[in-house]
Amino acid sequence: MAPGRRQRPHPFIENRLLATLPAEAAAKLLAHFESIALQPGDILYKPGERAPYVYFPASCLVSLQYLSRSGGAVEIAAVGTDGLVGVSSLLRSPSTHHAVIEVGGTAIRMPADVLAVQVVELEALRVMFHSYLHALLSHITQNAACNAVHALTQRFSRWVLECGDRLDTSEIPATQELIARLLGVRRESINHVATALNDAGVLQNARGHMQILNRAQLESVSCECHGIIRHEYARLLDR
Repeated sequence: MAPGRRQRPHPFIENRLLATLPAEAAAKLLAHFESIALQPGDILYKPGERAPYVYFPASCLVSLQYLSRSGGAVEIAAVGTDGLVGVSSLLRSPSTHHAVIEVGGTAIRMPADVLAVQVVELEALRVMFHSYLHALLSHITQNAACNAVHALTQRFSRWVLECGDRLDTSEIPATQELIARLLGVRRESINHVATALNDAGVLQNARGHMQILNRAQLESVSCECHGIIRHEYARLLDR
């Protein structure tokens, strides 16, 4: 093993956040891990609930959403293979938002009460959790600012890039209807933006998914918000 490189805990831990833990810390959690399959639309918890489990996405994408009284939902952050879902439960507080499966796949889950105890007892896990909490709060704050001040083309590009980051892929399995709902705009507006980027050779639009063809160009179209968020998660995973 190269000098200065930390040994990864276990090769089957697909969640990149868990994979930052030293092997001895990860080993204390293994007995409580449960791998589960999740489908698009599955709700992990709702506002006012304290979820019994914490989820570490392995191949799924979870959308944290604010739901208005009128029934409209706007995404405040997306959690993928570099994060965890259930922060409020670890803080022993009820949630203020929905957590909905956006892209189906697998996740590792464990009882929130068990993980909360381990966070107190294991320094490496405590450091990981506090670092992730900082990254997630930065993510939510930046998204809120972006939705308030930036043009739709910039917001759309930021969302596509973030989705790719969270899933660690260039293929985004999302419909224009879903993106419109999560960004709080009309589907026709999303179609206009996506078509323009497709014609420019930046994205390839297909039924039910998009392929990032030119990431550098998409980053130049996006606002600075994506770079700020990406930096926070990179710092988290490179600890």
